[in-house]
Amino acid sequence: MLPRGWAAVLDRRGVIFVSAANSGNEANILDRRDPLALLAAHNIMQRFRVDPERVYIGGFSGGSRVALRLALAFPDLFRGALLQCGKRSDWRCAGAPAAARIIFALSGEDAPRL
Repeated sequence: MLPRGWAAVLDRRGVIFVSAANSGNEANILDRRDPLALLAAHNIMQRFRVDPERVYIGGFSGGSRVALRLALAFPDLFRGALLQCGKRSDWRCAGAPAAARIIFALSGEDAPRL
């Protein structure tokens, strides 16, 4: 679901929000969560005129972990990631391709320093 209050902000910025149903932490990552994110990006780009330089992936908690993996695996598709409350060790990985930009990363242990 789109979080309350986001619709007006996204509309003003020309941002399309896409979220998959039944893709929470209990769903299989490789069989459901990763493919749904990739299909969503593909389908939205087919249906709407989308600037490929403005395609980002994001998530909260377990969704943040999925978003990080896909941003690093597909930097030609996802120009960056918006990560919130993912496990810190997940986003501090070595060897991330230069094309993948972590735009926002916040976890519980980082919040006091921001």
